Amino acid sequence: MKKNINVLFQPFTLGSCEIKNRYCMVAMGTGGMVTHDGLFNERGVEYYVERAKGGVGLIITGTMYVENEIEKVYPGIMPYPRQNTNKFIMTSAEMIERIHAYDCKVFAQLTAGFGRVIKPSLLIEQPISVSGISHFWDKNLMCRSLTINEIETIIKNTAKSALICKNAGYDGIEIHAVHEGYLLDQFAISLFNNRTDQYGGNLKGRLKFACDIVKAIKEKCGSDFPVLLRYSLKSFIKDTLYGGLPNEIFKENGRDIDEGIEAARILVDSGYDALDIDSGAYESWYWAHPPLYFDDGLNISYGKIIKEHINAPVIIAGKMEDPDIAISAIETGAADIIGLGRSLLADPQIVNKIRKSKHDEIRPCIGCHNGCMHRLLSSKLMSCAVNPCSGREFDYALMPLYRKKNILIVGAGVAGMEAARVLALRGHNVTIHEKSEIVGGILNEYDCIHFKRSHRKLKEWYIKNLHNLKVNIMFNSAITINNIHNYSHDIIIIATGARAKEVNFEYDKAPILALQAFKNVSAVAHNIAIIGGGYVGSESALYLAQKGHKVTLFEKKDSILQEVNFPEMNRNMLMDLLAYHSVEIITQASIQQYINDIITYQKDNNIYNIQADDVILAIGYKSENDLYRSLMTINKEIYIIGDAKNVGNIKNAIWDAYEIARSI
Repeated sequence: MKKNINVLFQPFTLGSCEIKNRYCMVAMGTGGMVTHDGLFNERGVEYYVERAKGGVGLIITGTMYVENEIEKVYPGIMPYPRQNTNKFIMTSAEMIERIHAYDCKVFAQLTAGFGRVIKPSLLIEQPISVSGISHFWDKNLMCRSLTINEIETIIKNTAKSALICKNAGYDGIEIHAVHEGYLLDQFAISLFNNRTDQYGGNLKGRLKFACDIVKAIKEKCGSDFPVLLRYSLKSFIKDTLYGGLPNEIFKENGRDIDEGIEAARILVDSGYDALDIDSGAYESWYWAHPPLYFDDGLNISYGKIIKEHINAPVIIAGKMEDPDIAISAIETGAADIIGLGRSLLADPQIVNKIRKSKHDEIRPCIGCHNGCMHRLLSSKLMSCAVNPCSGREFDYALMPLYRKKNILIVGAGVAGMEAARVLALRGHNVTIHEKSEIVGGILNEYDCIHFKRSHRKLKEWYIKNLHNLKVNIMFNSAITINNIHNYSHDIIIIATGARAKEVNFEYDKAPILALQAFKNVSAVAHNIAIIGGGYVGSESALYLAQKGHKVTLFEKKDSILQEVNFPEMNRNMLMDLLAYHSVEIITQASIQQYINDIITYQKDNNIYNIQADDVILAIGYKSENDLYRSLMTINKEIYIIGDAKNVGNIKNAIWDAYEIARSI
């Protein structure tokens, strides 16, 4: 942190609303935080209050429905002000009063609808859209075109919902969205809008729906009531169902920058007080929900373009947690307010920590989406992979300690470190025995990889926490069934991780384990083959291709990246990046042998040969649980967590560890 941090903590006015600093919590989904009758439940209230307590100046809630008759969905998915108006005002007022106690403002995000991109499982009736086009998630499912009467009804209901929110105490409204390809964006983009009435045709016609909404809200709520718009400057649509990458040259079939500037001008002239800027559409979903493969501050250039052409405040989101990047965005005129999303899931106190210059105490978002969007799309509580309390702040808080115990943890990987952190916070005596000379486990293998930089930060965060909590770590200390009785402990936690699976083909030169290749890439040959198309193999292929290697990726299944817990936006971007970097992918391939630098493999009952100077192995891992099994008969309380129990991801390791450690 080298720049003037005071820039981030100057007040700013949005419309008539003064924000205490330049930080805003942008809207995110609220799965599991809504009651059947469309209200924020206790979890939702505590979730937002915790972020207000953490120092943000403005909170924009997750999306709220304005109607449920035209785009008819199952109740209890999102808040719905008109479903039970009096009760909505009552419960919202209590939440808002608590948020206001921390000098934090709160805007309600209202949606005109989702259209072709809503998950079919949420729908009761046929999906709607701007025109009769196919659905994003199911090309065989056709959307019906909205009638003019239905459009006008949605406009009226949006204004009514805004007034309900104002009466409840909300400080303003954000409209969702000429952004990400949702319903208003489907109207705005000519690729989807085939209408010939007043809501189609030229750009002004395609934006009329969004413009009429803000005019109706201002008429109903007053001209000084702030209304923001979630807005994507550029769509990154190569074609229906196909998105574009950073720096990729392609013909934009969505909204290009020139049209984006003109659209912004029309929208601001119609009455929107500020634009909440990002980029992308469902075709390029990874832009709106950026995975770890993006650089930080990915939308700053788009904010700068808007500020150069449009006289309106701009909120910029998209990997903006680095305070130096945030300061630069404000000082260079790219943004007025910094939007934080998933980083506030990982650490609700991030803004306070930035203000106090405690940057090394911030728990980082790792860009995995496993705890947030992936769970949301799976109809589960939205939370965070690295922060199990996110979304359940009250009922998943650490339990009080009744009796201090001596706890021995075997293994200082992610699961072992999280268990030690939580146990020490609660006051237990904790000793970790680690067979190597360093903590971190698999996180150590990622130190040199740019797109894994947040994993390195997570390791550093754990190291600092364990040091501050005075957790005793015994390095080069291998615990076995023979020596475990030499240590004083009440409880044993096994966090021994996993080991790589062995190959089942003949070779005359030993394959290199993927994680070893990460650590010593200079020793890897130029022309390589990677065996295994899961996320480890695919990320290895990307990393080595980015380093200039010629890469062939083999997978025995019919496609790569078939892990159940690999989120859609991460999968799509990784697939697109592999293609962009010319990685050859061979699926349904069974490796027979690797002899004399020739891989022999079977595919479609045929035998093929391909030359490779090195083979990288990424066929998966097997739980290292021998110690646990050997200890099952001893008269001690014993637990197994993380990969030692089931090979999974960082979320599984942290959540396992937290659950066990909070209950001991």
